[in-house]
Amino acid sequence: MAKQLIVTAHDFGLCSSVNDGILYAIKHPNSFITEIALLPNAPGSNEAARLASSLEQSISLSFNITTFRPLSSHVPTLVDEEGNFKKVDIITWNFSVLEQFSEEDIRRELDAQVDWFIEHVGKKPSALLSRKNEHGDPKVLIPFIEKAKFLGIPVRTPVWQWKENYGAQSYVTQEGVPSTNTVVLSFLSWKGPNGYNLEKDMERFIKEVTEQEGISELIVPVGFVDEELFQLSAVNWERAQLFSLLDNDEIYRKLTNSFHLISYRDIRPSPKKLKTISHNSIHIRPANKNDFSSFISIQKHDGFPHAYSLQKSRLQKLFDRGELFFIAIYQDKPIGFVSVDCEIRARIHFLCVDKQYTGNGIGSMLMKTILQEVQKQGYHTAHTFVEKKSSKEVFLQKHSFQLIGVYHNRYGPNKDATIWEIQLDKK
Repeated sequence: MAKQLIVTAHDFGLCSSVNDGILYAIKHPNSFITEIALLPNAPGSNEAARLASSLEQSISLSFNITTFRPLSSHVPTLVDEEGNFKKVDIITWNFSVLEQFSEEDIRRELDAQVDWFIEHVGKKPSALLSRKNEHGDPKVLIPFIEKAKFLGIPVRTPVWQWKENYGAQSYVTQEGVPSTNTVVLSFLSWKGPNGYNLEKDMERFIKEVTEQEGISELIVPVGFVDEELFQLSAVNWERAQLFSLLDNDEIYRKLTNSFHLISYRDIRPSPKKLKTISHNSIHIRPANKNDFSSFISIQKHDGFPHAYSLQKSRLQKLFDRGELFFIAIYQDKPIGFVSVDCEIRARIHFLCVDKQYTGNGIGSMLMKTILQEVQKQGYHTAHTFVEKKSSKEVFLQKHSFQLIGVYHNRYGPNKDATIWEIQLDKK
């Protein structure tokens, strides 16, 4: 079967010229657009919704919390003094304002935007997307996935800076929400290395995308260019480039011959490929030095990037200074481990699970075990730090950890860690 590809027209609702451009594009005889992403809170949103209600195309909701104004009435952490969403910088990819957002306000605004879509379009969206992939941030991702599960619809894979974001993508899989696997841009001017000039790069685009696993999505900005568009978006003249692509019969032929073009409404939940096991069949025991090779193997296969790879010499030093390790065993096979350093304070150091067993609650079992051990050692709190914007933050939030700070450059230049703490007496 040919590689599946969704081609999404970006920013339906931004303004009238974009709306007109998207309508022209989907009616073109060489149209390869299969999905329309509708903005709910832009100047042209109401017009776009009226048009969308009579279109046959698959129409998804493009959740927007960093441009224009909110639809909900009271989301103080999301807005500036004038009531507009706090802005992000897409040129330097500075999304630090998301740290000021509360999850409660994000959830309230998401509810409002979904309700607006259903009321104005007359049906639920085919999928949940976010305009700048803000749902790659764990704080946005949790309510995002909750809403997708409630609606029974897929989501765009939660990339970050248009790059793979394995931790967040793994979380989506574990929650059982269908999604795309990769997403790419059809233009070069914005975060250029991650996009393609389809007129010049078509062969490279086809080769690289067909080599990727699962369903890919190509985001295409479309629109006629006018003064209003220049005022609203840094991506303006690029939107008119699509029209030359539509008039190019060779590009249409290559796309339709190389890919099976689908939409988000064609995505169905796939059978779970991860191993499903009973908690009763998992044994967690204190680890010893004979488990060093197992630790190294599990870390290598947990699917996450790591600041460094474990070595036996490093593990020996940790054991010698008193770090406590526990290992999870399933059918005589080590599948996860956790450790805590109690030398000064209780710091959870490692927690790794073989990725083929994720989604079975093994990480939670290991966390419960290590927190019980910390309490036995006489500590009333435990802390840890993890990569900023990773799904590990989602995991910690679900286990009652609170964010208490940021460890700047912990994993290298501009690679920060977030610091988390749990009050054990409250468990």
